[in-house]
Amino acid sequence: LLERANGNLDAAQAAFFQQSVMRLQQEEPELFEKMQQASVSMRSDEVHEKLVEMTWDTIAAFMPMAGGTPGEVKRKLRQVARAACDTSSRDGKKVSVLDVGCGDGAALPYLVAAGADEA
Repeated sequence: LLERANGNLDAAQAAFFQQSVMRLQQEEPELFEKMQQASVSMRSDEVHEKLVEMTWDTIAAFMPMAGGTPGEVKRKLRQVARAACDTSSRDGKKVSVLDVGCGDGAALPYLVAAGADEA
């Protein structure tokens, strides 16, 4: 899709999401209909969950496959991990941190190194 969009990430993601919606219409017509009828304020949990899934799947589909984490990003990850763990681990115990982001788990080693519980 990215090649067909001439490298335009926004266009490729839009096409990917549109394909997801069309697939939903074919595979789960009842849910698709609910999605069509729902306003933002009256959206069911089922519709909301499916939209979140489709949105993050679209983002994840275009994440870099290789190349590692750039140095500047590593520095920021260390800073964020220290900030998250420093205030909680003063008694020497491991802290629990809930990472609710979408990604490849790149933050986990930094959180563990800063004192978070890996569990």
